[in-house]
Amino acid sequence: MQSIINIKIYILIFTMISYFEVLCIKKHNIHLLEYLLSHDGWKNLDDVKYVKYRKNNFTLEDVIKQPILNSEYNRRIHITKIFLGCSYVNVLVTILFTLDNFLNHCRFIGIQENPHEYVYYCTNELIYIIRRIIWMTNLMQGALDSIEKYHGSLWGTNLCNNYILNTVITNLRNYVPLKKILIPKINPIITQQTLSAIKEFFFKRNRELKKDLSKCNLKSTDLTVLWKSWNEEFDETLSVGKKPKFYDFLSTKINYIAQQTIQEKYLNLGFIYNEETQETTVPTLPVNFEHSQHVDIITNESDSKLPEENNEKEISKNPKSDASIVSQHIDFTINKSDVEVNPEVEDGSPQLLIIPDHLKQINMYL
Repeated sequence: MQSIINIKIYILIFTMISYFEVLCIKKHNIHLLEYLLSHDGWKNLDDVKYVKYRKNNFTLEDVIKQPILNSEYNRRIHITKIFLGCSYVNVLVTILFTLDNFLNHCRFIGIQENPHEYVYYCTNELIYIIRRIIWMTNLMQGALDSIEKYHGSLWGTNLCNNYILNTVITNLRNYVPLKKILIPKINPIITQQTLSAIKEFFFKRNRELKKDLSKCNLKSTDLTVLWKSWNEEFDETLSVGKKPKFYDFLSTKINYIAQQTIQEKYLNLGFIYNEETQETTVPTLPVNFEHSQHVDIITNESDSKLPEENNEKEISKNPKSDASIVSQHIDFTINKSDVEVNPEVEDGSPQLLIIPDHLKQINMYL
């Protein structure tokens, strides 16, 4: 009888210790989340009006307000993740729209002095900028994963794979053909097959993105106006005697959007990229950070500000000289010499991408 009582006492003591350990971990995680949300970059996520969670609408103020009460901790994690995800959705909507127009330009370029050669270089530039966008989405996923990990408890994390953008980002990262490309000799048939395959791939990603949009109410950019302004800007460049390629112009624009996104919606929010592990981490809690204390984080000036000429919010203005604004943080460049080479096809010409069988009969030059 005494042994049974002792066992019950041991169980009670173990349960109490475990309970208090869980409380301590949760309290620490609340402080960590408060500190992350105290970074000034969160105040600038003004491209999202509100997000929807469990039939309720939540604004930016609901995300960043402090202190975080114990009773609302889990809900705050969810709405923070959805809010940031919606801001990322807004970026991807613009980028996919631009990539689609980029692709259409490569396919239907009109009259060119060397059309086959132009399509060839246009397609390769498109592929490289897509690879950069995929790299950007890796950071997006890392940031969203980091927020989800605040659910951590004594028994591990409650990491969920159904969060906003998970399907889109996973499919982008796992698109094998874009990981196995090379610069082949000019082959009009292969090039057009490649463009058709990419077109279909991004058509599917757009459908997935529309599902994520159901959680968001955004202050969206008028993409038609944006595209028109870019064309006018390019025409102005031609009028002063310069002769850039339109695909280079578009590549610079998209690259700028990606780097601006990394700066404003990743680094300025407090997320840290670990180059050794290639993972996203969150800042550790400073010793002087107290519960309910809202700290205005002032980061290093070179890290938190874009060059003076690019402080404007409008993404339509971006000189080519800004292509490395976050190079001190992340190696964002892709060396063409590092790309894997595919086997040659039967006719002896190398394949640009792995083309789905149902697209192999397409020949836009016939």
